[in-house]
Amino acid sequence: MRTAVAAALAALACGGCGGGSAERPVVQFPSKDDLQRLAARPSKPAPVVDTAPADQWTIDAAIPAPGAPYPSDNVWDRLLVAGRSASSQTRLAPELRCAAQESARFYVKNGAFPDDSLREYLLLRCGSTLVNAITRTLSGTVPDETPDARVQESYAKSGHDLAAAALAGGAEAGIGFARGNGRAAAVAFYGTPVGRLRAIPGLVQGASVTLEGDAAPDASFVMGFATQGAFGVALCEPDSTVKAPMFRLSCPVADGDLQTRIEIGTRKAGQVLMRGSLQLLVRRQSDAGLVYEARPYGSVAPAANAGAFRSALVDGLNAARAEAGVRALALEPNQSRDNDALVSPYFDSALRGNAEEVDTMALGLLAGWDVGGTIRDGGFYSELAVASRSPGRWLTHALASPFGRWSLLDSNMARVAIGAGVIEPSGVMALVTTYAFFESSDHHPDEDTVFERLARARKEHGAPPPSRVPSDATLDRALSKILINAASSAKALHEVMQHIASDERRSVSGWYVETSDLKDLPFTDDLLARRPLEVQIGVTHHKAPGGAWGQYAVLIAIMGNRASDTKEAFGGSREVAREAAGRSKL
Repeated sequence: MRTAVAAALAALACGGCGGGSAERPVVQFPSKDDLQRLAARPSKPAPVVDTAPADQWTIDAAIPAPGAPYPSDNVWDRLLVAGRSASSQTRLAPELRCAAQESARFYVKNGAFPDDSLREYLLLRCGSTLVNAITRTLSGTVPDETPDARVQESYAKSGHDLAAAALAGGAEAGIGFARGNGRAAAVAFYGTPVGRLRAIPGLVQGASVTLEGDAAPDASFVMGFATQGAFGVALCEPDSTVKAPMFRLSCPVADGDLQTRIEIGTRKAGQVLMRGSLQLLVRRQSDAGLVYEARPYGSVAPAANAGAFRSALVDGLNAARAEAGVRALALEPNQSRDNDALVSPYFDSALRGNAEEVDTMALGLLAGWDVGGTIRDGGFYSELAVASRSPGRWLTHALASPFGRWSLLDSNMARVAIGAGVIEPSGVMALVTTYAFFESSDHHPDEDTVFERLARARKEHGAPPPSRVPSDATLDRALSKILINAASSAKALHEVMQHIASDERRSVSGWYVETSDLKDLPFTDDLLARRPLEVQIGVTHHKAPGGAWGQYAVLIAIMGNRASDTKEAFGGSREVAREAAGRSKL
């Protein structure tokens, strides 16, 4: 008998929100010295897991309905139930049992356990929302003529230990068992949810599905991503009246998709790193997706070494991007060496559960210290594959994930850095970072985006639609000063407000934010109040001294009454600076 432990590893980063002025970056990244110290420390190789790649698999286990009780059909069910003490908070999860049952059946048929892609799919299709389910297995040779009672007797102690480990290792657990073809296998899945859904959605009837729940307690921002067709991914629309870590998301479901994979991620305040919180499959038909079919992208042949894997992965990724109708990525050789240096330490830290080190390395690579140009956004994806060194299979797993698609297929991304390392005897691990850049100083489309988001937020808060004043030369000059770091956002906004007050003779207040993500704007109460609102909006970008990325500056002048109707037009000024935004009034 053999025991093995494996964990799926994936992370994605996208733009984040912070605040301040032109004098400092809104996002702080680990330094190159920080990364070099982590790269220099010893790291252990990833454990060998007895897995096999799968191109197709038909699910035979019954898919449990939401809220179904844990079965007591066999000795393994009863073993887990008996091992759960009266005071235990561990939930016996039928969906984990379903996935474990299929994994054990796969072993019986193939003499190895499912690879990462199939294992993750089994969890999703069986109804689990865990983003990181740990697998522990038992397996051995058992003649088919051996009575079940003898098999149970021989597995009694190891089975008890397996159940105890599953119950102690997570807040949810399930065990499955199968025998046949001279083999027997028991599989335990267990893990602790990072977030929760208030209700599992039923079959999708229209063009979207609404998800409500709670994400990680330290979340300052919650985002949802949904697959669309073979290559697409779409953002779920958040309800701005629901504040993190709670969320209400409307996620699109494409017409031709019988099932859609949705992943919900969170960011901490002041970070750009997106961490997975929940994932699920939603379907239009109850029997959709019972047959798993892998679609390799690029070369299926195993790479001879890390360099060959990187080269083939770039080719396969760009072939997938071409099919998706987006431009190819250029490889960043210098940054790829930085990624290379952290491959082993990253996965060593991940497998040891050291989240702080994992975040430091991911953020440090996202910084792109050796990438030329002004970075606007970045993506991060990590994957450890123990079953195959095939770049095509690596991409199969990555592009099944909405996070993976968002990082690797985003049309805005222009360059990629890849760190790769081999795992003996046949595995591979890779850290991939992608980068988008500020390629123009024309931010008129971004100004439209800000206005649309403001209008949507006001509608959700019951306020009337805002009206918009076209930008003028004074605003353009103020934005150009921010672009070259000649003025802070606060000072530039003050100049715009002085012009409105003195030349247009109107009362005016102002709001500004510096951010790396226009999707996450912290509109304040004066912008969302249930009264008419007239605004002038300006957007630009700049790179603050010492910053790794560029950042947006968003200025909003809130227009008041004409001077003939008020005494406020030439009143004093006040300025309030917060971590994320500032406000002024004249």
